This record gives sequence, C-alpha cells and structure tokens, in this order.
Amino acid sequence: MSDISGEDVNFPTFYSTAYAADLFIPLVDLKQASNWALVDKPDGSMRPFQLFYWCYIFLGWVFAAIFAASVSGLVRK
Repeated sequence: MSDISGEDVNFPTFYSTAYAADLFIPLVDLKQASNWALVDKPDGSMRPFQLFYWCYIFLGWVFAAIFAASVSGLVRK
C-alpha cells in the first residue's frame, strides 16, 4: 500500500480480540494498544465508548491485582 506521496506504508493489522486483551491484561504488550487508539469525533459521540474504555482498563488492573494476590498467597479463605 502506498500513501499520497507514493511511499510504501505498512500499517499493522488490527485484531479486535488482541486489542481487547492488550487493554485488559496489564504488563502484557500485544502491540495493539500501542498501534491503535480510540479517537473521539468532533461531535463527542465517542465519549460513552471512552468511558467504557477507561473502566475496562481499570478493571483489568483490579483483576490483575486480585489474581496476583491470590497466587502469592495473600488472600486466604
């Protein structure tokens, strides 16, 4: 694929499942979140999705902390 200037441009492929996992699982870089981003439109129609986006990332950190605490033996019955 070439851009307007005629130079060859290789864009990374977008994988929705890998993107979701990349956002949800902290400390794992699947190169999706670093290459793709949720961008707001001028009319603000993407704001509900951005709220979900940030809550999704936050919950990933919460579940990762709970998982780490349970694996390390900090959480007991």
